[in-house]
Amino acid sequence: MKELTETEKRVVVCLAQTGATNAEIGKMLHMAPSTAKNHLRTAMLKLDQSTRTGVAILAWKKGWVPWTDGRS
Repeated sequence: MKELTETEKRVVVCLAQTGATNAEIGKMLHMAPSTAKNHLRTAMLKLDQSTRTGVAILAWKKGWVPWTDGRS
């Protein structure tokens, strides 16, 4: 598994924490939706994941985001 850049990791963490769309991730991280999509796609390849859900689960397993059951 290849190492993510800081930007790729921020995109992955944003996705994992919020389940955001590319447009929402772009807005949160001050980048174009297409840029967010490209960073996420590259991260998915590096992490050997084929789905956004797989990336989010892996981010949680790696400790990049805390577990939440959505009931806070």
